[in-house]
Amino acid sequence: MADQKDKSLKKVSGGTIIDYVAWRGDLTFEHSPWGEIDAVIAAMIAYANLGENELVFGSGRTLRLADLAGSDVLERYPQEGIGDGVKIRNRFLTDLARSRRFQDITVLDQVNDVDASRDIQFSAMTLDVPGVGIVIAFRGTDPSLVGWKEDFMMSYVTPVPAQTAALAYLKKAAENTAGPLYLSGHSKGGNLALYSAAHAEPAVRERLAMLYSFDGPGLDDGTIATEGYRRIEPLIRSDVPSGSIVGMLMNYYPKYRVVQSDSFSILQHDPFSWKLLGRHFLVEDNVSNSSQILDQTIHEWLKSCTAEQREVFVTVIFSLLMKKQTADGQAVDDSLLKKADEDSKKMIRALISKLIAIHAGISWDTNVLKPLIQASDELRLKLKGLQGNLVKSSVIQIDNHGSGFRDATDETMRMADDGGLSREECLRLALFTEEILSMVNIVTGEMKADFWIERVGRQYELHVSTRTVLDRKQRRRIRRTVAAKMIEKPNGFLAKLRGAFESAMVSGTDRVCFALPDGKDREASEQWDGYERSILFRLADDVRITMIGGEVRMTVRKEFAS
Repeated sequence: MADQKDKSLKKVSGGTIIDYVAWRGDLTFEHSPWGEIDAVIAAMIAYANLGENELVFGSGRTLRLADLAGSDVLERYPQEGIGDGVKIRNRFLTDLARSRRFQDITVLDQVNDVDASRDIQFSAMTLDVPGVGIVIAFRGTDPSLVGWKEDFMMSYVTPVPAQTAALAYLKKAAENTAGPLYLSGHSKGGNLALYSAAHAEPAVRERLAMLYSFDGPGLDDGTIATEGYRRIEPLIRSDVPSGSIVGMLMNYYPKYRVVQSDSFSILQHDPFSWKLLGRHFLVEDNVSNSSQILDQTIHEWLKSCTAEQREVFVTVIFSLLMKKQTADGQAVDDSLLKKADEDSKKMIRALISKLIAIHAGISWDTNVLKPLIQASDELRLKLKGLQGNLVKSSVIQIDNHGSGFRDATDETMRMADDGGLSREECLRLALFTEEILSMVNIVTGEMKADFWIERVGRQYELHVSTRTVLDRKQRRRIRRTVAAKMIEKPNGFLAKLRGAFESAMVSGTDRVCFALPDGKDREASEQWDGYERSILFRLADDVRITMIGGEVRMTVRKEFAS
C-alpha cells in the first residue's frame, strides 16, 4: 500500500488541478476528505454557465455535474472567456463529470447579473457536495469593462454592488439549504466570499466551515474592523501565486500562502497554472520582487488619496475606456478632473494596464492598452494643469550625436526666463539640460528622441522620450554593452543614468527603471559616493526613467522656491 501511495504522489509531483482530477477522480469525498484543491476547483466551476438564472432555488431544476458528460449544456449556454480559456475549462468540466469524486456534485442555483448602468458584475452558484456540505462559489471578474470598473470602485466605496449582491446571495443560499457552508472564490470572487461572510447574520455565520480566497483582492478597513470579520478570520484560507497582482490589492489577508505556478507574471493569476503535490499546493517563501513592488506602489497610492480622489480617478479612466457619454451627448465633464490629484497619473499606466492584461492578453494590447496610454498622457497634462497655468515648450528633436542640443539649451533658457526665474536659477536649469544631453550623448548605438519642458508656476519638468523601435542587431549590441557595464562600477552619475536608460530601451516590461532617492537617502547612502559632482544628483527634486508601452522617458523635476 505504501509503495502504491509513493507511486501516486510521484505521478502528480508538479502537476496542476487538471492532473489532480485525473489522479484523484476515482476517490469520493468519503475516502479522501474535502481540501484546498477541491475548493479552487469549485471556484473554477463558477466561471461556467450551466444555466444562469434558470437553475433557481425552488424551481425544481437542478444539475448533476455527471449530466455534463455527453450533453450539450456547455454548447447550449454562452460561455465567457478569453482565447482558449473556454475550451480548456469545458474540457476540464467534462473530466469532472466523468470522475467519481465530482460527478455527484449538484448545482442547486446559479445567478449572473451584469449591468453597466448599475456598475455591477456578479455571478455565483450553490453546489451540494455529497459528504461535505454546501459550497457557495463566487465568480471572479469577467472580461467586461464593467467588471473591471467595479473592482476599482472597491478603492473608494464599500460596498460595491457585487458585494451587496454577494451578501444577499449568501443569505438566500443559507435559507434554502442545510448543513455546513463553504465559501470559495477566485479573483474578485475571493473578495466576495470574505465580504459576505464578514457581514453575514450570526445564524448564517455559525454555519460557516471554511472560507477560500484564491488570488482575491482584500477587504476594506471598515470590514476588517467589524466583529463579524474577527469571528470569521480563523476560517480564512488565502492563496496567491508568486507573481500575484490582483491578490495584492486593498488590505489583502496577511496570512496568505504563496503557491508555485508554471506560468509567469500576470498569467499566474490563472489557477490552471498553479502547481500541486498530492492534495496540496506546492508553496514558495514569498511573492516575487515585482509583485512586492506593485503591492507597495498600490498601497502607497491608496493611503495618499482621499476616497473622492480615487472615485474621480476611476470615473475618468473608465469613461475614457468606454467612451462613455453624458446625458447631453458631451464627453466626460472636465469638472471631474478638478477633483483629481496629480499623483493619480502615476497609477494610470502601471495599475490599469497590468490588471486589464490579466484577462485581456495580447488581444487587448491594440484595442485598449495603446489607446489608454495615449489617453492617460492627455489626462496627466490636464491633471497637472489644475495646479496652475501649464506651459509646455516646443518639442525639439535630438539624437545622440549632438543634433538639437543647442536648440534644447536655448529653449530651456527661454522657458526659465519667461517663468520669472533669476539669472542664477536660469543657469541652474540650463545645467540640468546640459547634463541630460550629456547622458543622451553617450547612449549606445543610434538614438533619436524628443526633448521638451513643462512648467507650472515655479515647478519645471524636463523630458526626454524615445520609442524603443530596435532591430535584433541593435538590441543585441545594447544588451552586450549593458551587461559589460554591470560588471564595472559606474563611472559617475551620468554613467549610471545611461545604464538605466539603455536597460529600459531593451526591456519588454513596463516598469520604473530608475528613481532618484530623496535628499536624506542620498546623503546617507554610500552607494552614491562619487556622484556629488553631478548637479542633477545634488539639486534635482527627482530624476526618473520609466518604460511604458514601448516608450522610454526620462523626467527631471525641480521646483524653485518663491
